[in-house]
Amino acid sequence: MKKKEIIGIIIITPVFIALFLFIHKKHLESLFQEYPVFNTDMYFESRIADIHIEKGVCYITTSNGIKFRLNDVRNYEDNKFIMIEEFSVGDSIVKQAGSDTIYVMKDNGRFYYIQGP
Repeated sequence: MKKKEIIGIIIITPVFIALFLFIHKKHLESLFQEYPVFNTDMYFESRIADIHIEKGVCYITTSNGIKFRLNDVRNYEDNKFIMIEEFSVGDSIVKQAGSDTIYVMKDNGRFYYIQGP
């Protein structure tokens, strides 16, 4: 490689990295605005219409249009963190106002998950 090509690569690479990081940050900001963080004031009794996990954050949309995100949710009975395999589209989901617990009803039972600090 010629010296000019190497210098060009050295200059262009950080620009592409900075551009990627900027776009990724804007994407996360958009998700955070669309999906407010789960809080104890929320109330819903619905079904899961959509769910996805990105960067360790679980984004849920209920069938009645409520959107929220979960960061650190644990089922203390079996010591499992929330995983995409545990929540499925169509599961019933209930959250009482003033509580940090989400109840999920599946074909094989009722499970609860507690929002961490």
